[in-house]
Amino acid sequence: MTYFEPFKKEYQIYFLNDFQIFIEDVNSNFYGLVDQLIAARGDIFIGTHYSTFTAYINRLRGYYSWRDKTDGYEKGRVASYYFNPPNNKFKHDQYFAISSPFWAYEFPEAWYDLDKGIDQ
Repeated sequence: MTYFEPFKKEYQIYFLNDFQIFIEDVNSNFYGLVDQLIAARGDIFIGTHYSTFTAYINRLRGYYSWRDKTDGYEKGRVASYYFNPPNNKFKHDQYFAISSPFWAYEFPEAWYDLDKGIDQ
């Protein structure tokens, strides 16, 4: 049994190879970026705490949430979760102020009122 077999029983699962026809002209060095763009557009995202790969996905999700006015956008919330450690699982479910380590997260300030000037 592969890692994804239990998921396949409940969900329609896609892999990057399923879309090869659409990305055949894309340099394979950019596949990670393609994965980030796809993950950022999902209804829910579950990532890895302290991962800069996950952090950028969450920043993109924040940009999209503000643009699309998704549920909770006005409070800086995005439907993103961490699978580990348990105490950070719901970190993006509520607003949290900037704190260290700065590289570990994407804070709502990155997208909250992004298009407003400092005098607005």
